Amino acid sequence: MQPCFHRDATDSRGFLSYACHDYYRRILCNLVGTWVEDGEYPQDEKRLEQIIRNICYDNAIAYFGF
Repeated sequence: MQPCFHRDATDSRGFLSYACHDYYRRILCNLVGTWVEDGEYPQDEKRLEQIIRNICYDNAIAYFGF
């Protein structure tokens, strides 16, 4: 996954950028899952789903005005 870190801006429009988005989403889910396992965040599946969705999807929709 190293190529995700040294691309220029034009690469973000390419097909391979989806792999990087998925990579970062998986890291985020792993981090949040660790918080829940360690008792740092409640195990509320609906709330956790909303947090991940807001970060990975809704923020982009709001930013780009879709």
